Amino acid sequence: MLLETRKPFGVRLDELRRDARLTFRALAALLNADATPGERPFSYSYLVNLTKGRCRPTPEVIKAVVRAFDGVELESFAEWQMWRAQMLLDPNGPGGFEGALAELDVFESVRPRSQWPDASPAPRGRRHVRTTA
Repeated sequence: MLLETRKPFGVRLDELRRDARLTFRALAALLNADATPGERPFSYSYLVNLTKGRCRPTPEVIKAVVRAFDGVELESFAEWQMWRAQMLLDPNGPGGFEGALAELDVFESVRPRSQWPDASPAPRGRRHVRTTA
């Protein structure tokens, strides 16, 4: 079943958790019980942070959630779809440098460079706090 894909991951995760009547601790236990060897265990606090939008899910986190909930597909998460699109433009991705350039040409044919943002992408991981001297 393909669910709403235009909601942020945290909102979708919280909906899945509530529909299954799970606490965050129970969700962590569910995800950890279905973990593949070598996966980092989930803590309830990490799951709370995901649902509050304080951190971004990795593709591995999205895969773990899909494994834990029957009927949920990877493509039902907007972040999964965006990650796949980013991989097309990654010179180290599956298409290599030449493949990324070809995808860039396709992108440019739809959206000219004059419409591209000038800002740097948002930082990944922990939020950086600027300190004043």
